Formats: sequence, C-alpha cells, structure tokens
Amino acid sequence: RGFTFMPNIDMNMLNMTNPALMIVYFVGAVIGTERMPYMLVWVYMLEILAAGISCYLYLSVFRLDERAKAMAAYMYSFSGFIMVWGQHYQFAIVPMLLILEMLFIERCIRCPRKWKGLTIMTAILVFNSMYIAYMSLIFCAFYVCVRVFMRRLRSFKRYFWDAFHLAWVMGLGVGIGFVTLLPAVAAILSVSSRLATQDSLYYRLFGMKYPKIYYSTLIGRLFGSTFKGISDYRGFFNYYEDPCLFFSILFVILLAQYVFLIPSISAHVAELAEQSGKKYRVNKVKLIACQYVLLVFVPACLSWAGTGTIFNGFTTFFSRYMFICMPYFALIASFTLNEIIRTKKVNYIGLALGGTITARFCLVY
Repeated sequence: RGFTFMPNIDMNMLNMTNPALMIVYFVGAVIGTERMPYMLVWVYMLEILAAGISCYLYLSVFRLDERAKAMAAYMYSFSGFIMVWGQHYQFAIVPMLLILEMLFIERCIRCPRKWKGLTIMTAILVFNSMYIAYMSLIFCAFYVCVRVFMRRLRSFKRYFWDAFHLAWVMGLGVGIGFVTLLPAVAAILSVSSRLATQDSLYYRLFGMKYPKIYYSTLIGRLFGSTFKGISDYRGFFNYYEDPCLFFSILFVILLAQYVFLIPSISAHVAELAEQSGKKYRVNKVKLIACQYVLLVFVPACLSWAGTGTIFNGFTTFFSRYMFICMPYFALIASFTLNEIIRTKKVNYIGLALGGTITARFCLVY
C-alpha cells in the first residue's frame, strides 16, 4: 500500500542506472520482488543520511566550526527536496551527487593534480541520470567560474586556463557517463512531450512569462514543498513537511543574518587565509562584492522564465531545477552559523527582518 505507478511510464527505464535503486533491484532479484517496496523505504532513509554526510564533507573543505557544519548538513539532509521530491524514487539521490560533485571540484581547484576523482564523480553523476546531470553540470559550470574567480584570479589568461582545466576534466567524465546515452534518449522520447514544442528559441527564453501564482508558489515552497502548487492540496498535515517547515524558517532567519554579516564573514576568511601562509591572498573587498552580487543574481535568475527553460532542455520553463540552490543555501547557513558561534553575537536588525518574513508567511499561507 502506498506505492502507485503512473500509467504508460516505464519506471524501470527511467531509474535503470540509479545507483541507490540498484540495491532495490538486487534485493528483488535475490529474495523476491515482494520485498522491494519495503526495501525502498530503507534505501530512501539511507539516501537522506548520505545527503547529510556528503554535505558535511563538502563544508569540511572550508574552515568552519564543527557545530556550524553539522547543523547546516542536518538542514540539508531534511530539506523539502529530499523529503518530498525524494519520494519520487529517482530524485532522493540527486542532492548527494550534486554536492559530492562540488566537493571534488573544490579538491581539484586546490590541487589540480587531483583531477581523476572529479572525472569519476562526473561520470557517476551522468550515469545516474542524464537529465539530472544536465541541470547539475550547468550549475557546476557556474560554480567553477565563480570559485576560480574568488580564489585564484591573477590574470585573465590564468583564469581562463584554470577554468578550462576543470571543464576538460568534467567533460571527460561526461564522455565516460555517456554509456547511458541510448537508454536515456529512449526513456525521454517515450514519456515526455518536451521535444514536441513548436515555439522559437527566442520566445522560449524571452517571450514566456511566469503566471503570478508562480511567485506565490515559489515563496510557499521555500517553507514547504506541498504548501502551494500541487492542485489545491495543502501539506500541513504531512509529517514529512515538519522538518522542511522548521529548517526553512531557520534558514530564512539565517539568511537575514547573512545579509548583515557578510563584511564580518569576509574579513574573517581573509584573516584565516593570511594566517595560513597560503600562496594566494584573499581580497576582502572582492569577496564582499561577490557575495552581495550572488545574493541579487540568484533570485533574479529564479524570477526569469528563461532560467527554467534553459534547465529544462530549452523547451518550456519548469521549477524542478531549483534543487541546485540547496548547496548555496547550505553555504550561507554554515558561514552564518560559524560567524554567530565565533563572535557570540547576532544582528538584531537581521533578526527582526527574519522574524517579520516568517510572520508574514504564517499569516498568508
């Protein structure tokens, strides 16, 4: 009971190369298919745990307080995407693979000779799902450009070659993962209408407009993935929404703190880099500017229909791609918590702003 399948969709084809579900397939082959639904539940819980551990490993690349990393990883593992979208079988593993890809990118940025791990991780990402890999790698390309700029910018020529090195390494992994190309194409062509659109590319990028309800849904889903947008359904009776609602409110409070703590966070990062005697120097002004630009750029992208169109194969806009924001939110939460723990202070203006946003949400939704 509780396991239903949509008609006319070959779930085996869509999930065939999902590493987590291979466990379920193996159990079904060895001890019988009647055990597979029960095994799905245990695998799902393991994916939640794996997502939290992966987030912790990624945050450990940065010099953060252990409590800040642990709390941010916990928030990541019980996010709305994993708790709600993750129940669609093939999606629960996505946040883990994405943040592990970012972990290997960071390792390769710090030591270019460690490129083999990034190649293998990229191949696993593509092997899992070409559709998910498409969205993840677009985000990772942007992440590479930003991180190389923030960490290793000496000249334009050097910046180009550093970014190109990472692109080549990830491209090699994409080529290895293309072993799943034909099954993926067969699945997409048989169940999706994405390729049937007749609209021009210009219209799909610049002519489409989000309906007004989209923005209300976007805000609502920041707090709970089923509060808005799924027919007339409301998710306030669903137990799996509880952690999503709690941690989303906590994140909004931390985000409001982050806006005011960016100068302090940047100064501390620059100080740590100087004390460690690294070959590069962190430019505090550049770091502050980058963080504020990203805070404006990310919401601007989410409000542009072209972003959803690009992430959905240049057909029509869809908001499922917003799982790529989760690592960015984890970084914001961890650095903010680290600064609060380090200074033992909070910004009262930010606290009032976070409280106001939360109160407004409770009144509206």
